Amino acid sequence: MQTVQQQLAGLKLSGVQAALTLQQQQPVHYQELSFEERLSLLLEQEISLRDKRKIERLTRQARFRLKAELAYVDYSASRQLDKATIRSLTQGEWLKHHQNILITGATGCGKTWLACAFGHHYCQQGMSVFYFRLKQLLAQMYLAQAQGSYRKLLDTLANCSLLLLDDWGLEPLNSQQRGDLLELIDARYDRTSTLITRQLPVANWYQMGGRMNVAQGRLNYEQYHWINHWLERWGAWVYSGRLEKPQSNLLAYFMATVTPQAHHTRPLCNDDDGLLISQVVDTVLAADNPAFGILLSYYVQRLSRYSIAIYRQKTALPRNISTRGGNRLKTPSLATCRREVDQVLEKSLYLLHPALEQAFNHRQPVAKVKKVA
Repeated sequence: MQTVQQQLAGLKLSGVQAALTLQQQQPVHYQELSFEERLSLLLEQEISLRDKRKIERLTRQARFRLKAELAYVDYSASRQLDKATIRSLTQGEWLKHHQNILITGATGCGKTWLACAFGHHYCQQGMSVFYFRLKQLLAQMYLAQAQGSYRKLLDTLANCSLLLLDDWGLEPLNSQQRGDLLELIDARYDRTSTLITRQLPVANWYQMGGRMNVAQGRLNYEQYHWINHWLERWGAWVYSGRLEKPQSNLLAYFMATVTPQAHHTRPLCNDDDGLLISQVVDTVLAADNPAFGILLSYYVQRLSRYSIAIYRQKTALPRNISTRGGNRLKTPSLATCRREVDQVLEKSLYLLHPALEQAFNHRQPVAKVKKVA
């Protein structure tokens, strides 16, 4: 029997080894079983032990921030959690269809705890899960590039069943981070699932990207005229000097150069609408000062797109521009500046439309504004 134990140990069948030892110590309980039944018990013990080890390995690998289990979810009314929804998500159909989950809420409401509880649940089901704070993930991807292990890390994250990304959108991303995140999401798209926690409103996600990419996004005819209507009246309202300077970070500098107008020749929006639109513009374009300046020049100062392009061309610094002879360091032409102005305005309106529409639909009381003599 000692030889058999050594052979089992050599084959790393520790479950069978432990079960066989138990059968030897308690022969009375097993003497009436056939050989096949006793062998089945040995194999069941091995399978059970391997499953347990797998779950432990997956849980360690996931590196959850918190020890959380769905059995202890707080369903109090203030949390607005639907027990039926949580129960349906635990069945894992959304993972089979490669869908994603977004958990939202204010700081301290338990987003991270719930995400870790979901992750732990799926580890128990034998699925591979990884937990990262977004900032931590991007730092690890940057380090992997320096160490030459970027492709290995990307493949590992792309193939895991569930990726938990916590604290999404706490700070803007630089170009390197945007590229890494885009490559990871593209590698996982329609193949695996991702769960994201964030407190940043969806309408403000584009702030994460820093300078905007003007190559995407267009409004239809009705959307364009709706946002253009409001921005024209808001521009006249700002130019009239009715905006209190301290109430807007980005507008404060511009307002210092504007003389309040007692008589208005352009139709204005009312003060409440003006403050609301200012807050949206200030938030949406906070990450892109050039776009903000073009928007103010066009809608507040009422400069033509051609005039804005001329100014940009006169003040532009030399940059790498693609030519027939390859990339060259040169000052952009007026035609290039006109095209860029058109693109920036188009993209600005595309970004502002959903945010402003949401702001109007969820309007809240705003502060009073100063009266103009």
